[in-house]
Amino acid sequence: MLKNIEIILDLINKYSALLLAIVGFFAYWIKRHYDYKSKNNETRFNLFYQNKIDSIREFFSSYMQFEITFNSSYYLLYQDQPKGKEFDAVFIPARDKLFSAFSHVQLFINEQNLEPYKNIIDRSVKMINEVIKISHNLSMTHTDLDYTNPTAKSNRAYSITVKTNNENKIDLQKIAAQTRLDFKIK
Repeated sequence: MLKNIEIILDLINKYSALLLAIVGFFAYWIKRHYDYKSKNNETRFNLFYQNKIDSIREFFSSYMQFEITFNSSYYLLYQDQPKGKEFDAVFIPARDKLFSAFSHVQLFINEQNLEPYKNIIDRSVKMINEVIKISHNLSMTHTDLDYTNPTAKSNRAYSITVKTNNENKIDLQKIAAQTRLDFKIK
């Protein structure tokens, strides 16, 4: 047993530089491998969160444009301007942009945090349908109003958009709070 230990120590003394080079090579290779994996994971993580924040920002921007567009609806209805396809040409692009932004958000937000976004979309769809009915003189929900009168149309559109926007602002605040929590922003 002592003889074996002496032989091993003699080999270590004789080939210490080569042994050190081999151990150093493997240690360097292992370090590079873990550095590469770590950098790859970090890049993927940063890309995911950058896309997540961009999609949330786009949703907010699209919603603000949507809100501005529909806030002008009662003014246009008061002037009795948009009719049928003209109305659609003004308001449908804002709706489509909001829906597109919602589709992008769905890629990055988990299901439990998606509820405020869904609420905004659902209320916005209801608002769009009501304002379109008013614009096209098709409202069946308030038959006591004269929807051929621009003032009545404008007032009804105003009440619908203000109510919807106020409800949506609550969900927008929830989204902002959740985003700050997700990104650890105080």
